[in-house]
Amino acid sequence: MSDTETGKNSIRTSRKLLIRSFLMVAGICTLGIISLKIYIRTPHASSLLSRTLTSYLHQPVRVTGLHSTGGSIHLTGVSLGNPPDVPPGNLIEVDSIVIVPNWGALLTGRRTLRLFALEGVRLDLLKSRAGVWNFSGLQRLFSESKSAGRELFIEQFVVKAGAFQVNGQGAKGISFHLFNLATKGSSNTPVKLSFEDPAQNTYTVTGTIRPGIRPAFDLILAAPSLSLNRLAGLLKLKISHLPESNGSLHVTAALQDGLVRATGRLDFSRFPVPPPPGTLPVTGSMTVTAAYTIQTDEVNLESLTVTADNLMRAHAAGTIAKLRSERRFAVAIGIDELNLVALTFLIPEEERRKIAIG
Repeated sequence: MSDTETGKNSIRTSRKLLIRSFLMVAGICTLGIISLKIYIRTPHASSLLSRTLTSYLHQPVRVTGLHSTGGSIHLTGVSLGNPPDVPPGNLIEVDSIVIVPNWGALLTGRRTLRLFALEGVRLDLLKSRAGVWNFSGLQRLFSESKSAGRELFIEQFVVKAGAFQVNGQGAKGISFHLFNLATKGSSNTPVKLSFEDPAQNTYTVTGTIRPGIRPAFDLILAAPSLSLNRLAGLLKLKISHLPESNGSLHVTAALQDGLVRATGRLDFSRFPVPPPPGTLPVTGSMTVTAAYTIQTDEVNLESLTVTADNLMRAHAAGTIAKLRSERRFAVAIGIDELNLVALTFLIPEEERRKIAIG
C-alpha cells in the first residue's frame, strides 16, 4: 500500500471519528435537555427550587409548578411568606412567572433576559408591632447583592393584573412595562405604568428611570378623570352627595443627584363643601411646586396655590425638616382674594342672619 493510500485512509478514519463524536455529543445534549424538561415538570423540581430560594432569601418560598416551553421557563403558584416577626401571611403571591433568557448573550458571559413577565401579582406590605416592615430583610439582602454581583439586563419587564396594599390600603389593576432595564443603572429605562385605586380611578405613569448606586428618574403621573365623590367616600370624608364631582391630576417628578423636584396640579369641579344643611359646589384648582433633598431629609415647599372660583385664592410656602422622623414645619400662609359674601353660605342660617357685611 502506497503512502498516498495510507494518508487517504487515515483522513477517512479521522473524519468518521469526528462525525461519530459530534453525533454522540449532540445525542447526549439532546438526551440531557429532554431529561431536564421531564425532570422540571416533576414535583421534586418545584420542591427543590422552593427549598433553594427559602435558604437564600431566609423567608418561606413555595413554587407549585415548573416547566419549560421552547426557550422559556414557566413558574406557577409562587409565594413568599412573611418573616417570623410579622403576622402570618404572604408578602408576595404570583400566579405565573415567565422567564425568557437570551441564551446567546448568556453564552458570552452577559447576563441578559429577553423577557421577565409576572401575572397576577399581589403584594402585601405590613409593619410588625416593633415597627419593622416585612420586606426589610429582603431590602438588606438585595442591597448587598447589588453591590457585589454583575449587572443584569432585562429587555422587557412586564407586570399584568397586579395589586398591592400597605397595612390594608392599596391599589389594584396594576400593569406596567419596562424596556431595557439595567439593574446597576448603566442606562435609562423607559416606563409605562397604569393602575387603579380602590375608588376605581385610573392613573398612568410614563417616563424613564435609572436604578443603581446613583438612581434617577423623570416621571409623569396623570389621571385625566377622577371621581372625587368616590375618592371622598374612600377617605371617609363626611360630604353631601352631588350627582358628579370630577377632577383631574397631573404631576411631574424628577430625581437627580439626590434631589427630587416635583410639580403638580389638581383641577376639581363641583366639589361639595358642606354648609348645613345643603352643599356649596366649588370649582377650582390646586398647584404645588416642591423639592426634597434626600441627604438632609428636608422638603422645600416653594409654592402652594389654592383657587376656588368666586370664593378665594390663597398661597403657602415653607419647609418641612426631618420628614421621615420629627416633621418640623415652618410654613407661611397668605390669602390673596376672599369673597366674604359667598363664604357666608358656610355658616348656619341662624348665625348668618346676625352678620352684616359691607
